[in-house]
Amino acid sequence: MARPVQNDSNTLPVTINLALQQIISFDGRNEAISISGWMTIMWNDYTLRWKPEDFGNIQTIRIPSTQIWTPDIFLYNTANEKFDTTVKVNAVVQHNGDILYVPPVLLKSNCPFDIAAFPFVRINLTAESNKGQLDAYATSAEWDLEGSQYGLYIDFHPIHSVLDFSAANNSTKYDCCPNVYPYVLYTIRIRRRSLYYITNTVVPCFLISCMTILGLLLPPDSGDKINLQITTLLTIVMFSLLLSEIMPPSSNAIPIITIYFMCIMIMSVVSVLASVIVLSLHFRNSKNHTMSLWVRKYICNYLAWLLRMKRPNHDLSWRAIRRRWASSKQELNNMEELIGNDQSKIPVEPLLSNTFELLSKNIINVNKEHLEFQENREKQHLDLLLEFAMPQVTKIHHPCHHQNTSKRWSTCDLEMVRSELRVIISQLAILTKNSRKQETEDDESQEWKFVARVIDRLCLVNIQVEFDDQGNLHQIFNLNKNISVSFINQGFYWYPGFPGNNSQSKSQASGAYIFRPLTPNALPVSQTRSITCIKTENVQTAIIEFNNWASQELSLYDGGEFVEVEWTVGPIPIDDDIGKEIIIRYDTDIASESKYYTDANGREVLERKRDYRPTWNYTVTETVSGNYYPINSRVWIKEKDRQFTVLTDRSEGGSSIQDGSIEIMVHRRLLYDDQFGVGEPLNETAYGEGLVVRGRHLLIVEPPASSARYHRVGSQRLYMHPIATFSLIEQDYDIYSAAYHQTWSALNDTLPLNVHLLTLDQLGPKDYLVRVEHYFESFEDDTYSQRSTFDLQSLFKSIGTISNTVELTLGANLPLADMKRLNWSTSDNKSSHRTVLTKNSLSNTNIMLIPMQIRTFQVTVV
Repeated sequence: MARPVQNDSNTLPVTINLALQQIISFDGRNEAISISGWMTIMWNDYTLRWKPEDFGNIQTIRIPSTQIWTPDIFLYNTANEKFDTTVKVNAVVQHNGDILYVPPVLLKSNCPFDIAAFPFVRINLTAESNKGQLDAYATSAEWDLEGSQYGLYIDFHPIHSVLDFSAANNSTKYDCCPNVYPYVLYTIRIRRRSLYYITNTVVPCFLISCMTILGLLLPPDSGDKINLQITTLLTIVMFSLLLSEIMPPSSNAIPIITIYFMCIMIMSVVSVLASVIVLSLHFRNSKNHTMSLWVRKYICNYLAWLLRMKRPNHDLSWRAIRRRWASSKQELNNMEELIGNDQSKIPVEPLLSNTFELLSKNIINVNKEHLEFQENREKQHLDLLLEFAMPQVTKIHHPCHHQNTSKRWSTCDLEMVRSELRVIISQLAILTKNSRKQETEDDESQEWKFVARVIDRLCLVNIQVEFDDQGNLHQIFNLNKNISVSFINQGFYWYPGFPGNNSQSKSQASGAYIFRPLTPNALPVSQTRSITCIKTENVQTAIIEFNNWASQELSLYDGGEFVEVEWTVGPIPIDDDIGKEIIIRYDTDIASESKYYTDANGREVLERKRDYRPTWNYTVTETVSGNYYPINSRVWIKEKDRQFTVLTDRSEGGSSIQDGSIEIMVHRRLLYDDQFGVGEPLNETAYGEGLVVRGRHLLIVEPPASSARYHRVGSQRLYMHPIATFSLIEQDYDIYSAAYHQTWSALNDTLPLNVHLLTLDQLGPKDYLVRVEHYFESFEDDTYSQRSTFDLQSLFKSIGTISNTVELTLGANLPLADMKRLNWSTSDNKSSHRTVLTKNSLSNTNIMLIPMQIRTFQVTVV
């Protein structure tokens, strides 16, 4: 059918709109998506006009779309076999020729996406629609971009949901044709829901990794240690194969879940090898292996001490190990010296045999002495000896044996007793030798088992505690609230200063008053880091060295509610003739949605939004410095259940250039003057080098509903930290302390947690200036954002009794009752003022503060 225009040189205006209904299917492996919706098309056909009064006042009719001209609209990047995916429906024709054609469409499009974050990915689907073979001169397409909507979208897809839907007009010109062909580019942002993959991917991954740890905890005597490890390895392999079936085959990137499974698989293989080694060591004994000295020294002692292992009847403390092996080394040196000096002095026979020989001689000699006695004095002793020591000897018939023991023993009797004793002693020696040999073998077997336990514990510790060799802060847990914040990266970065000549705004140089980085992306100060961990009873500290001029110390105190970051930067190098502005950045997994919050004056907190101003239309010209704000005490980002707050110990500049990120500028060294009054570059030096700056940040992870009580109190303590001073005294301390007061406090009572004593100054002998503030905002905290009341008299009992209290203005320059507030001039050009109805003196000393209120008093004491 012909184009409905009266002149072929005229263009036909066509208005097109697309409305989404639902996601029908998403084929992640083939990267294709099917979406249903409606295409709304409107144009005017001059051949279908009529006068309603001539046809029974009929205003509209519905006719099949196949019987009229319709614009050809196709999807460029379709994945269907047919380009035209619309369903032919009736068109609504108005009497003036306006036609409304709303066919349902089924869009199946290619949907490539970045699989690096699989399974938690966000997909930007682009669909290009054109008007078929008609160029821009045949039809004038007016794409209704504002009308493109997903308000009718039915969000019941179990895995994916639509976040945003937008459209943009474009045109293209092909090499084959001189005409310009317009098209519209639809962009659909799709988010993969997390519940399905958490329950079916993340949780099984975590449980499988726990199986590796359980395999190392299983005792070797159970007999199933290696079976459990191999079964875990096969489970990981099988699960990774199942995941590979739902992931698109791509070599552009490696998904995070694949990297995780590769790491778990490597750990599982290492645990299998470790289990083989542990079992081999566990079943060794002295009959088939001899334990070397280095195994006994370094594994059974030093490594066991390092892993905090305990062994019954063995002291594995550091002092005992050093003393034990120091004495063993001395004995070994003495033995070697003895061998070198006189080898002939070493006894040839075993010491044990000599011992038994000496014992035999001693026993026989004792028998000789005690058997040669007078019959009348030692008869009873001999009978007891024959009864208990040699019961069997007395019963043996011997020709020399006298039946009458009352007579003197003959020489033959003594020889017989001596021979029997030798036999008994030799048998005892054999039994003792075998018993000692068995004990030695058992001890050595237990030592081999202990070696296996040490190796098993070493592998377990390596799997449970993984230190980042780059020194990156990985995660902060709030165990009380059961929440955590993961850090994608954390460290020092720098912006190169802009080297302008200040001739115009585009060439404005970075200087003392101007922050204008040369590039929008900050550069890391170093690609490598070194980390040193120190753990004491009350604090754990990780010292991270980035390079020779940037470092930080991350400390976690026992019972603390924050992580302390002490940073040191400087002197900044400028050998490359580039000015540098140093920032410390915290990149987290919080979905902040372009919003971050900073305090305006150390008290009130304002919401900031990237590339946005609430009171005017902001045009982005400086992507970095245009989003920087002063940070006097705190900055935070948050989502529904988590808030990450950074407290600063001074006023600094900061921003959130990317979602989930907080960056704070800590140091600057620039080489150009910005010509705003300083007259020189910001290149201050000391002792011929750049300045060194040190500072502190406190990191807090809390739910948004309860975070105020932590960052409000924490910022006060960070700013108002105690200052300790010392002084020499010329006399004895006991005499000095007896003559002078050692402790004194102006406050005799504790203020409420939400009230801060802002000023305490002595105006006269009996007059004091007192300024107090309520430093919580309204609706900030359920408990501390309420009115607070306290008694001045109970606070200042140490100073004296308050006789008079006068409330002053905030500046303390006149009584509040005498202040007259000016009003704006009215339409009749008259100004008025009103007097604050406040008494000059307070009847009592009970003070009430509402949130964010500051009150000033002059207190007289007696």
